[in-house]
Amino acid sequence: MRRYTRSLVGLALLVLAACSSPQVTIVSVAFTSHEDGAVITGSRQVQVVAAVTAPADATFAGEHDGAPLAFTRQGSTLRANVTLHDDTNVVELTVSAEGKSDTATLTLVYPFVRLEDGQPGAFVLGQEDESSASTTAPAAMRMLEPYTRPAFADGFFYVPDSGTHRILVFDGVPEATGAEAAFVIGQPDFDDMSPGTGLGGFTEPGAVVPHAGGLIVMDTQNSRILVFDELPTGFGAQADRVLGQPDEDSTDPGCSPTRFNHPDSAAFAGERFIVADTDNHRVLIWNQFPADADTPADVVLGQPDKGTCVDDELKPGATASTLDTPQAVWSDGQRLIVADTGNFRVLIWDEVPSTDAAPADHVIGQPDFSSDDPAVDVNASTFAWPAYVDSNGNQIFVADEDNNRVLVWDEFPTTDGAPADHVLGQLDMSSWAPNRGQVTPGPETLNHPSGLHYLDGRLFVADYFNHRIVVFEAAAP
Repeated sequence: MRRYTRSLVGLALLVLAACSSPQVTIVSVAFTSHEDGAVITGSRQVQVVAAVTAPADATFAGEHDGAPLAFTRQGSTLRANVTLHDDTNVVELTVSAEGKSDTATLTLVYPFVRLEDGQPGAFVLGQEDESSASTTAPAAMRMLEPYTRPAFADGFFYVPDSGTHRILVFDGVPEATGAEAAFVIGQPDFDDMSPGTGLGGFTEPGAVVPHAGGLIVMDTQNSRILVFDELPTGFGAQADRVLGQPDEDSTDPGCSPTRFNHPDSAAFAGERFIVADTDNHRVLIWNQFPADADTPADVVLGQPDKGTCVDDELKPGATASTLDTPQAVWSDGQRLIVADTGNFRVLIWDEVPSTDAAPADHVIGQPDFSSDDPAVDVNASTFAWPAYVDSNGNQIFVADEDNNRVLVWDEFPTTDGAPADHVLGQLDMSSWAPNRGQVTPGPETLNHPSGLHYLDGRLFVADYFNHRIVVFEAAAP
């Protein structure tokens, strides 16, 4: 009986202590709808959601890029509708109660660059000034017939240059005309510009693509890909292995699931590796990046099987499943775009194909899938030679080489033959003359643009016969 009485007394004391202790107010908030730094494509309208722990009478204040943003609360959830601006958007939410507060910050990126017809580039690379097309610019900046696309990785900007058989490497993305490279890959110094092979040489290199802390270089005229497991950081860099050839010194083109014929570009779709095998008139897809040169591709587009490499001239004609000299590929991990250059069109797959010869879903540059002629009339829906394509996930950019222009779609087309929204290099959609008919180039002109790349609100255009890259930035509002 005594033990039971003591237990009751102890329990009563615990209850009294709990009742007399002050309650602790907890205030916390965290965004749950998106990962910080998420890239948004499609609609600019998004809803951001945050989880909150705070009393019912807590106050909350939101901002979007410094402007007030209204949140509504339902229980432990806060929501707000946001119209995203171009590029980086910062959403901030502060919750306060009883002298305590917590703040959550969310960064969302909406890739987009607002361009106007015929606008000038902000600056050029490869020349000392914006009115030169010299083939003898200083060796540390010289470009001779550049094409395809550059790449930015870990603070270095890698620019392939076909005519000097090297990749110029800049310490950071250049900001002004006349920038000089810090070093080159493919040559022992700035002055040597000879074609090469082996693990340290190129012959007319094509696209450069970052991958897994390293770099992939399309060594186009050697019909191979060089793989650098780590980023090159100085002269004399050597690749770790080669794809598309049986050894590091072979350069003959071939047609098989492991061989290439002048591949121009490559892209990644998650783990999948996609190659524009240009002169084999096909696109090869590996479900995983090939470990060695003996790893066969898993999927082929443009051909009925992986042992066939004929162009449309030897087929009944163009269809949604055929390719002729495809020079560029792009993917965001879901969609696939291919510059079907020899068919004067660009093909779009809504999903990266997983079966051989899968047909495309949309076409631009032609009114339908069976058309494959170069346009007689130059307009917003036609190409003369679509040498390259790139995208930021919201816009599509096409280098229409023989019309001396770049066409821009401000959203992904959903109808075949959809016209472009903007043109660079020309004043209007019906003009096509090199350098707009001028004797010398200017920052607003192009002469056979053969490559391009979108990077952080800028469009880098390889201006082939002007021996330079023109960098376009967002037009002034």
